[in-house]
Amino acid sequence: MQFYENETQFVTDLIATIRREYPDITPIDHFKRVIYGERNDVFFLYGENNYVIRIIHHSIPFVGVRFINDWAIEAAKGCDVAVAPLMTKSGESFLDYGGKAVCLYPMIEGDHADPGDPLIRDDMAIRQAQLHRIGYECPIKAPRPDRSQMLTFNFDNNFLYNWERVDSMLRGGGRTLFEDPRHQSDHDLACAREIYQRRDSVYRAKEEFERLVKQINDRHLSLTYAPIHGDIYSSNVLAKDHRISGIVDWDECNYDLTAYELARTCFMFCDDDTHTTYDRKKAERFLKLYREHGGVTPESEYFLMVPMLRMLKYMDIMLYMHNTIIGDTWSPGYGLKCIIALEELAKVRFD
Repeated sequence: MQFYENETQFVTDLIATIRREYPDITPIDHFKRVIYGERNDVFFLYGENNYVIRIIHHSIPFVGVRFINDWAIEAAKGCDVAVAPLMTKSGESFLDYGGKAVCLYPMIEGDHADPGDPLIRDDMAIRQAQLHRIGYECPIKAPRPDRSQMLTFNFDNNFLYNWERVDSMLRGGGRTLFEDPRHQSDHDLACAREIYQRRDSVYRAKEEFERLVKQINDRHLSLTYAPIHGDIYSSNVLAKDHRISGIVDWDECNYDLTAYELARTCFMFCDDDTHTTYDRKKAERFLKLYREHGGVTPESEYFLMVPMLRMLKYMDIMLYMHNTIIGDTWSPGYGLKCIIALEELAKVRFD
């Protein structure tokens, strides 16, 4: 998230550009910044019709933004709750506004989905099946140009972190997890201490996942790939009247394993009270509904689900620790929860 020196004027000027570049946009009366835009800058525009502006984080280049939007547009053709960007007069899915990628969306009614609502959970299983089927049949058949896939991930240097720098920090060299002035509460410092105490789990995980990826690739398995959303969880799913009304924020999408996304979405809507492992009963119902509604991930690939989810938790841990080094967003509590989940999920099997 970036704050601008004169934000009111910046957004006012941006809205004027949007009025020129987008056909049929209705007058805007006022706007407000949305604080849950994560690394993007998000503004709600209010008027005769309501819209959403997203200024995409600089870490995503234009080629990545174009891939993201192309898949969202394809998804929206067959899924009425997939929220895609509006198109400019010239047929582009985003504006180049002074080197920043700016996307405009219709505003969707609804609040963040409640994963504890069984009706929403069931609807999510059905929607996940629908999105995977659309992706499997759509013309996008190549990986995103600015991101690696799960089975081509470089564990030493990638778009999320640099292992050498994190390793140095964990071994006591350079910046530590305790030095961020934004996170000096007793709770944050206690979480940071426990992350250090559990750091052997990080080292074991790196070796484990490097072996796993190599073994899978060496076996040349024929696995199910499709464009996936990549980040389905409660904040990216809007719901109204116990039903999903919108799936937003496609920034983590890629052409990747559907088993990975199935594992991730199932976990986000079927975790237990600790939020570190699956609630088995909820997960089994979720997977049953996914299969019954045409989900393309075969049961023969369920053996990948937990390893891929654990690999994601490892990536999250590494990202957050790397962010402490560069002064970017991180949460000691979430980092610790990821390490606990990494350990707890090792006890789960779906194959």
